[in-house]
Amino acid sequence: SSSGTGADGLWASAGRFAVMAFSYLLYFIAFLGIAIAVSAKAQTARAALLVLFAFWIVNSLLIPRAVSDAAQKIHRAPSSIEFWDAVRKDMQEGIDGHDPQSKRTEDAKRMLLAQYKVEKVEDLPINFGGWSLQQGEEYGNKVFDKKYGELWNTFERQNRVHAFGGVFAPLLAVRSLSMSMAGTDFSHHRHFATQAESYRRVINKMMNEDLMYNGGTGNTNYFADRNLWERVPQFEYQLPSTQWALSTQKLPLAILALWALLGVGAAVTATRSMNVG
Repeated sequence: SSSGTGADGLWASAGRFAVMAFSYLLYFIAFLGIAIAVSAKAQTARAALLVLFAFWIVNSLLIPRAVSDAAQKIHRAPSSIEFWDAVRKDMQEGIDGHDPQSKRTEDAKRMLLAQYKVEKVEDLPINFGGWSLQQGEEYGNKVFDKKYGELWNTFERQNRVHAFGGVFAPLLAVRSLSMSMAGTDFSHHRHFATQAESYRRVINKMMNEDLMYNGGTGNTNYFADRNLWERVPQFEYQLPSTQWALSTQKLPLAILALWALLGVGAAVTATRSMNVG
């Protein structure tokens, strides 16, 4: 479930709506100012239309495409195949490349036997299968934290390139702000995915530990009853605040405000020169 639904969710989103409306207002002011300035300076209406149409093409099509390509070349993200190959390699050979899975398993098993002062797995008072599952889960979490952290940081750097691209195309700035306030940008995705992953780990640990302590020893077939599932907490996603979202958009907001100021300045300067003439 999510805390961002219902009347409370709408009220909590009021700030987001306000910021989104303000960003579109700045975008409108920038375009209006540019349109007035071009119309005032152009010799004919046709010339003004051509200039404004060219600006629209550059702003909406050319610059966004160029910035997207540049972001991917400057901060290259691995393909899906490359990413999962790297994950499998770290799982099998160790994060540092010197801790193979077989050695980790044997070392952990030896420590477990020493902890319970027994010589064989069959003599353990806990279910070895559940214990093994949790061991693999915990090491996998380290691998995923490292690999996803690297991948997500690459995406964050790509987004910064997009943000700077707003200097050349105000569409990039207003799009970034709009997506952030709507909760559909990468920062919100990362925020949600982090909470969801934490919840997944809680469930997995509960399942593995239940099998470990209640599953008996040896190769017994163990089936948990409904009491286990009733103890599993609900997933409560907490939508970040408007202030949090806005804190990720300082650069696009500043660039958009600058475009609005430049638009107003250009319009005022152009109309004054007309009056003087």
